[in-house]
Amino acid sequence: MKKIVLHIGTHKTGSTSLQSFLYENSNALLEQSVDYVISECVWKAHQPLGWFLQGNTAALKSLYPSYKYGVINNLEKKIKESNAKTIVLSSENIFLCDDVDKIIRLRDRFSDYKFEIVVYLREQFGFNKSWYYELVRADYYRYSGGFSQFLSENNYPTKYFSALEKWSKVFGCDSINVIDFDVVKKNGNLLPHFVENFLDVDASKLIHPENKNESLPEIGVALMSLFNQFDISDSERSELVSSLSKINNKESIMGSYSEAIFNECKCSNEKLHKAYGIDLNSYFYKCYDGGSNKYSKESFYDVLEKIKSFNFT
Repeated sequence: MKKIVLHIGTHKTGSTSLQSFLYENSNALLEQSVDYVISECVWKAHQPLGWFLQGNTAALKSLYPSYKYGVINNLEKKIKESNAKTIVLSSENIFLCDDVDKIIRLRDRFSDYKFEIVVYLREQFGFNKSWYYELVRADYYRYSGGFSQFLSENNYPTKYFSALEKWSKVFGCDSINVIDFDVVKKNGNLLPHFVENFLDVDASKLIHPENKNESLPEIGVALMSLFNQFDISDSERSELVSSLSKINNKESIMGSYSEAIFNECKCSNEKLHKAYGIDLNSYFYKCYDGGSNKYSKESFYDVLEKIKSFNFT
C-alpha cells in the first residue's frame, strides 16, 4: 500500500527548514519514488491544506489560485496522478485544525493510502520564547509588547495532548509519530532525522542547506521589541538585528515565567507522556540556567552607536 507522510508541525520546530529542504530536493526525491507534490505548495509548503483544515478562507482566496476547485480535490488529482510510493505533505498550520470532520474528510478521500502522521513538539516554555522571538524580530509582524503581554495574548494550542486527540480519534495513536524536537536538535538535526525515519531514500543524493540565521540574545529581543514601536526603515532594522546579535549575553530574562507555563501544561503533558512516550515535563523539572549575566560592553556600545544614526518617527 502506498503511504502519505503527513507532517503537521508544529511551529518553531524547524518546519520551514524541513519544507525548504523537501522542496529544493523534490526532483531528487521523485527519482527515489517520493513525491513532495510541489504543485500544491505555497511558500514551499502545503499551506493551502493547512489553511483549509484551519479554516483560513481569507488566506486561501488571496494566495491559492486554485481555491475555487477545492484544496482536497486538487490534492487528490495530483496524488492519484503520481507514480511515487510515498507522498509527503507538510504544513505547520495543519496542527491548528480543530475540526474533526475535516480530518475525517481528509482520511476518507485518501482511504487507499496508509497515513503516517509526524509532529515535532517543543517544551512549552522554549516554544513560547521562540515564538515571541520570531514575532519581535520578523519584518512581517514587528511585535512591540513584552513577554508577559505576549503570553496573555497568545492562544497557540500548547496543551498538545488535546490538539492531538482529534487526530488520534480519526487515525489512531499508532499512526501518529510524536517526537521531542529538543532531543532531535540536541542529537544533530531535524532534516536527517526526518529522512532516516520517514523516507526510504539515499540521503547522500540530497542537498542539505546550511542554517544562516542570526540568533538574538534575550536582551537583544527585549531591545528589539522597544524599537518596533518606531517606524524605522527595513535597512536600518536589518542593521539593528545584525548588531543586536553580536551582544554576548546569556542572561535569562524570561526564565521566571517557566513555572506558570509548566503549571498550565503539566496535566496535558502527563497525558501526552502516557499516550506517546514523550516527557515534556522533564524539562520543567530541570533548573533553567540563565548562564553568565555579563555581556560585552563593546558589543552593546556598538549597538547604541548604530542607533544614533537611525531616523525615528
